[in-house]
Amino acid sequence: MAATLLALPGSEIGLTISALRELGTQKIGVSHCTGLPATVIMAQEFGDKFFFSNAGTRINLP
Repeated sequence: MAATLLALPGSEIGLTISALRELGTQKIGVSHCTGLPATVIMAQEFGDKFFFSNAGTRINLP
């Protein structure tokens, strides 16, 4: 899933996080286009499920 959260107000970021939780998101990778405020919130909310998805990042899928 790719999304740009940079322009969203805080309440919209909260709704996005709630939706991702409802979907059972197991890992969430963000990049520069997420924006620093949303990145910080998502890192706090998702803990060890959170990672930076920079160019060249690889993840193993089951």
